Amino acid sequence: MNDARILAEELRADDVKQRRRAAKMLALLEEAAQPAALELLIALSDRDDQVRQWSTEALDMLGAPDISETTAIANLAVSIPDSDVQYYAITLLGRLGTTAVEYVSDLLTCTEKQFEATVRVRAIWALSRISNKSVEAKIIEALEQLKNDENANVSEAAIRSLTVLQR
Repeated sequence: MNDARILAEELRADDVKQRRRAAKMLALLEEAAQPAALELLIALSDRDDQVRQWSTEALDMLGAPDISETTAIANLAVSIPDSDVQYYAITLLGRLGTTAVEYVSDLLTCTEKQFEATVRVRAIWALSRISNKSVEAKIIEALEQLKNDENANVSEAAIRSLTVLQR
């Protein structure tokens, strides 16, 4: 078992010091922390600020997740009512590019009004990253609607993504 997997297990420990240490060490591993992506997402909901901060830093440095975890990551994006978890789950899907094309429906769900604006904007970003010919029309149709959204950030993100996709 590699270091990242061991540290990922430690993120679930009862002892807060152990969870803090694990999150910090995963942040220091940068892209080598990839095997812990799912556990890092879950740690964003930890009750301890330091665990959440180190987990956020680790996710910022991570790169794309392992393809075997994408279904679980997509499920977190739509089912966990924590905007930090949603934001980073969407970010990880977007980093996969067209490899994550099967999760377009999940990302479209994340653009809906019940999600926070930052999550909606990130979902728009991810959609533009994973688009390919098979889903481009569906994404463009959704973005056309979102460009008239009452939230200026969502509207601007939709307009930017449309520009990218229609090149």
